[in-house]
Parts: sequence; structure tokens; C-alpha cells
Amino acid sequence: MARSSYNIEVDETAAKHFSRGELRIIKQVGLGRANKEIAKKLFLSEGTARNYISQILAKLNLRDRTQLALWSVQEGIITQQLGDTDEA
Repeated sequence: MARSSYNIEVDETAAKHFSRGELRIIKQVGLGRANKEIAKKLFLSEGTARNYISQILAKLNLRDRTQLALWSVQEGIITQQLGDTDEA
């Protein structure tokens, strides 16, 4: 993937305190999955997936899921091994 000069800036303290469940959601967003796909992949309801994403965006002070996806790639979260059900 090509690197750009744009970096998504977040509160580093908040970024270090994600639960395993939140990291699994972040990874799925980074992989480009929609809420429905995330819910199915992680055995959640679509509403729960949506709530997780809203909470994560608030923690990181990000505007939308596109910024979250870019940040997850930037930080290497999409390449982390987080468990059986969240792998690509």
C-alpha cells in the first residue's frame, strides 16, 4: 500500500487503552468491512457493531470510519493477530 504524507492524529493515551473487542472492531473497519459484515464476522448484532464504532470514534476524536480505517492501517492494527474470528 502506498504511503502518503497524511497522518491521522489521535490521542495516544486513548489509543493505548482499547479492549480486545474494540481492537477486533478497529481491524475489521480497517479491512473495509461494513457494519453488517463486521457483525456477522464477530458474532455481534449490527447495532452492537455500530455502537462499538461510535465509541471508538469518540475515544480517538475521529470524524468518521474512513479516518478510523486509515488510522488502523497507519498503526498496523490490520496486520495484528487478534484471535480466530477476526482474521481476514
